[in-house]
Amino acid sequence: MKEKFLLCKRIFLFISAFVLLCNIDTQAQSIDKLEQFANGALKDALMAPSMVATNVDWVTGNVNAAKAHYACGMTIPYRLQASGLETGVKYQVTIGYDITKGGKHAIDFLTSFNRDTNHDKFGHFIDGSIEDVETQILLGTALEGTGPLYNNYELPPPDSNMVTPETPEAPLDGFNASKLEGFDSIRIYNGTITDLYNIEGSPGGDTESSYLVVEFQVDPGQSIILLAWGGNIACEELWGPGSSAADINGSPYHMYVEACSGLGGCGNKEVQLSATAIVAPPAIGCEVSATPQSCCYLEDGTASAQGTEGTEYSYSWTGPDGFTAFTQTITGLAPGRYYVTVCDLNDNTNCSQCDTLVLAANPEAPVLVGVPTGGDLGCNPVELPECDPNVTATVCGVPVLAEDVTCVTVGPTGDGCEKQQVFTYEATACGLITREIVTYTWIEAEVPVISTTDVDTDLGCNPQSIPVPSFSVTDECNPSA
Repeated sequence: MKEKFLLCKRIFLFISAFVLLCNIDTQAQSIDKLEQFANGALKDALMAPSMVATNVDWVTGNVNAAKAHYACGMTIPYRLQASGLETGVKYQVTIGYDITKGGKHAIDFLTSFNRDTNHDKFGHFIDGSIEDVETQILLGTALEGTGPLYNNYELPPPDSNMVTPETPEAPLDGFNASKLEGFDSIRIYNGTITDLYNIEGSPGGDTESSYLVVEFQVDPGQSIILLAWGGNIACEELWGPGSSAADINGSPYHMYVEACSGLGGCGNKEVQLSATAIVAPPAIGCEVSATPQSCCYLEDGTASAQGTEGTEYSYSWTGPDGFTAFTQTITGLAPGRYYVTVCDLNDNTNCSQCDTLVLAANPEAPVLVGVPTGGDLGCNPVELPECDPNVTATVCGVPVLAEDVTCVTVGPTGDGCEKQQVFTYEATACGLITREIVTYTWIEAEVPVISTTDVDTDLGCNPQSIPVPSFSVTDECNPSA
């Protein structure tokens, strides 16, 4: 009897130990946590000298505006850690996410976790900072500091599509755009993915979820894996006004574990992002400055614009007389008002317009250079004067264009032998005219005419007197001669 009791006790203990062992084993092969990246409050980022948030973290609960700043078209990063895994065993997890809520679109497709599209709209770059999720992906995990290997696997494209007025096929078009950028993969650390497929809800449904089924196994010698992926926040650009994630109240951005195989800890694995964390990036602003003309005759004014509330900008200028330019700074400007449109380089709908006035320099009269002095040319000059082509002009030391220097002559004029000719030299610049008059005089005469009334007479031989002939001179220039 005693032997039977001991045998039964041993069997009971064996069964209990076996159950306990199975229990421990099941619990060991488990999902530890599902987290989303809280990239810090926008107000903290804007107040920090580095313009980067200072309170980033991975969280398992709800994330609101106090913890994160995201915008339409941005990616919410997610990660899932599983531990106690055995080599050679295939595990499966089904990840669910909200695609619609109340007929509006929430997370419309999956992307790479490290896609930072549209983040620059907040006025700061994140590369290499603590907001850069690539540098934070292992933070707070069992793999932090271990330097694990990883593999990226292409996410399956959305199968269910919906034609919209804005986009022929959404969300496929959005996914394909992400693919062109190289952000269409899910990452696994310390493991390989053996199967990956979608189970999709209808984007036209009122409240729908889609699912990503991931089958994986751990690398030899390892027992912990980390999956990392992202969810795209639905945009009006794809779905139309009033139909995007920004139009949903509450916490519409659910990512959760729907089911798993070979793993414990599948329940209560859900994260939520509050709609308050989806904020409109600040509208692009612009600041503009100008330098005036240095000289009224020159077109040497400058103007420069600077975008604000962003990181990269495009510039489009217009100005007087059909002026256009597409650079941040414009030079060689005539006086007048210039307008610039500054746009977010990555969103040409987010723009601002500024204008500035290039002031004119004070008017300054031109100075004629090399003007002849004129004067008396004497009697019957061999060569009469002409307009001097070497006469020039300057304004504030700057040569005036040749066509702005003119010479007009009148004459010769005069009565009788006295002649004169007048030259008027003019220089026009800055709306002012400088004029100098040059006058030449001279005598223009015929050869004097000598005449007499006496005639030739033969006085014979030894005349007692010889008469003196009488002559007169006619000089048109000197009648009294």
